[in-house]
Amino acid sequence: MSYYSSNLKFCTNFLRVCALIGGLLYSSSLSLSAQCGACTPNTGCYQPQGAQCPPSGQSPVMTVGEYYSEDVTFYMPPDTNISGIGNIQIVNVWFQNISGLPNGITWQCNNSANNCNYAPSSGEKWACIRFCGTPVCVPGSYTAVITIIGTAATPFGNQNQTSQLEYVFHVQPPAGGNSGFTYTPSQGCDSLTAQFNALINVGAPFSTEWLWDFGNGQTSTFQNPAPVHYSAPGTYIVTLGTKIFKYVLTQVSCTSNGNWWCGDIEEPQLFGACTQSPEFYFQLTHGPGFYQSPEAPSGTSASWGPLSVVLQSFNLALSFWDADTGPPFGSQDDDGGTYAIQISGAGTYNFTTSSPFGGGMTGSFTIAKVLDTLIVTTDTLVIYPSPLTPQISAQPNDTVCEGQTVTLATTPGNWIYTWFRNGQIIPGQDQNSLSASDSGQYRVRITHPGTGCTSLSPDVTIGHWPGLYNATIANNNGILSVVSPPAASYQWLYNGQPVFPNGTGPTYEPKYTGPYSCVFFNAYGCSDTSQVIVVSSLVSLEDIQEKLSMQVYPNPVTDILSVTWTDDTHANRLEIFDAAGRTVLAMPISGSAWVQVPVSTMEPGFYILKLSGARFLQHRFIKH
Repeated sequence: MSYYSSNLKFCTNFLRVCALIGGLLYSSSLSLSAQCGACTPNTGCYQPQGAQCPPSGQSPVMTVGEYYSEDVTFYMPPDTNISGIGNIQIVNVWFQNISGLPNGITWQCNNSANNCNYAPSSGEKWACIRFCGTPVCVPGSYTAVITIIGTAATPFGNQNQTSQLEYVFHVQPPAGGNSGFTYTPSQGCDSLTAQFNALINVGAPFSTEWLWDFGNGQTSTFQNPAPVHYSAPGTYIVTLGTKIFKYVLTQVSCTSNGNWWCGDIEEPQLFGACTQSPEFYFQLTHGPGFYQSPEAPSGTSASWGPLSVVLQSFNLALSFWDADTGPPFGSQDDDGGTYAIQISGAGTYNFTTSSPFGGGMTGSFTIAKVLDTLIVTTDTLVIYPSPLTPQISAQPNDTVCEGQTVTLATTPGNWIYTWFRNGQIIPGQDQNSLSASDSGQYRVRITHPGTGCTSLSPDVTIGHWPGLYNATIANNNGILSVVSPPAASYQWLYNGQPVFPNGTGPTYEPKYTGPYSCVFFNAYGCSDTSQVIVVSSLVSLEDIQEKLSMQVYPNPVTDILSVTWTDDTHANRLEIFDAAGRTVLAMPISGSAWVQVPVSTMEPGFYILKLSGARFLQHRFIKH
């Protein structure tokens, strides 16, 4: 979103208001439900100025393999005073997303029916989020990043501001055994029979599978296998591989059933038929999760994929819309109907929706089962080394032109990746590569998913060379020339293609009619392309004499080109050349001074027609 310069002070102060909204107010609530359920805001737990209660990092500790449920209350001021602007109302606060939670933990706000939107100025001063689930992760500290979008009513209209709040959760190992399983007895003489129990079993919208290796040649795939007998003394390393699978929306395709989107300003009807095509998008609600697709290209059918929307619930609601420009200059988006379903797992599902305007959408969507986490745990004493220090490579370079991105990459493998910029965690970046668009110092931490051992890379500094902007050219009496800004070098373009061999100077004399532009380069190689100037005519004395002796029409032409010439020409051959000088047509002529030439199969563009005989004539024409 762009703001007027007079609005900059508001944007800076409103960001502080968003941080004030994030004052975390906490109350404990235990639950035995497998789903989070709705919490109730604790309106009595309030500190002036929205101070956290308790501070981040002091909430009750989670335990690996044990169910966890806690409520967090947020105080949202209904208004605030901005210096230089005055008192403004905060009309909406949207808790958009929470990332970085320990694996197995999800969340649900107390008004999920309204997609976690609140109206502080209308009396909704408190919001509540319940965090629940069974943590299936390496013990340690986890920083959850809460993304909040606030909307304030200002003299400049409603303004949005995004803020990210951090809240730390601590996860401790289980009381006995290890993070993956318990067993009893733990030791014995000569022989023993042990009972093993896997601790990790994540329910919908996840699923869990187990693979035991008891170290004595026996294996099992049950969560709680039958007792295992060890008949001889020895050191047995028991290994449990626990696979946590998530379910991901990967593809959606749809076709309009009827013209329910037609008849508004953007897609008007003319003589009972639509003159424009719709631009479809869809919204997916899945428990506390919400996803809105990008708009598809215009058309009555659309497809999105590959997608990677991780489901937060098996209860899905898929809504389809036609995107319109909205008031005051356009109409509201058209509702194509909603399809609700409780899925059973991975697969392709068909759907049909009903629009309030008749018709609707038909199509299908695909859910994939994807391995989210592989946790390998063993018992007996194991000492794990830390990963080797990761190194970061920068492509194409560690310094690029303004507006360009640098791809940072580090050691690939089964690591948990955490990226930092200027010492701060970059939320949502958990792969071995990162697209960096801002200058600064970057580093990456890799974490072994089984041991929790980490290693931090050295800093890599990303910089940006000055860019080049607002390149401008002009047509001065048939000569194209650069205007501004000054540049180190130039490259002229005709029809978007470089002009050779004489198209690298500050001026250029066009050889053909058509669109011309110029690429400006500064000393660092950064570039900007000028506006396009269309040269419509190249009239010389020779052209005038030729046109008096020969005429072509219509010009521009689509199908048949008529050519006439004076009798004294004695023309006996006709040739047509394209803009590159290649012959596209050659034919003998005789007798009359008039001929019709079929050109419908020629590509659109500029051509030269040449007559040969007692003298040489040529004429330019345009093929549409």
